[in-house]
Amino acid sequence: MANQKPALTVVSGGREQPVKRFALSLIVHERKRLDIPLDAILGIDAFATQSFSDGLQITTYNMPHVEICLSPSMQRNLRDFTKDIVGEILEIHVGGRCVSQPRVQEPLGNQPAFQISIYDFADAQALAAILRTGWRPVKVVE
Repeated sequence: MANQKPALTVVSGGREQPVKRFALSLIVHERKRLDIPLDAILGIDAFATQSFSDGLQITTYNMPHVEICLSPSMQRNLRDFTKDIVGEILEIHVGGRCVSQPRVQEPLGNQPAFQISIYDFADAQALAAILRTGWRPVKVVE
């Protein structure tokens, strides 16, 4: 057992390399794909409301959504990925399964987080829980 390989490694070309795990994948018509690694996601949360300010007052609306906060480098990748697909459907995959298909309304990645609008808060909480399954580190049992 002293010679046992550490978990989450693969042997390739005679060298051990850590396996890159992806939290989720963004796919557009199977022609374009962006995989978001675990370490690029800083948070995933569901919210029931959204607040806006016009400089004079803050107004809060009932707007359930899921917010995915990304690292600055992944924000740039997301902006480059989405700038040419405004108006198109973006498939969000977790564990090889499509969990949401929002339409891209504007290039994403200009803010620290991007949002997926949902019809009601219970559905937003359920989607956030599904997205977190890909984000949480998995303990490997050998």
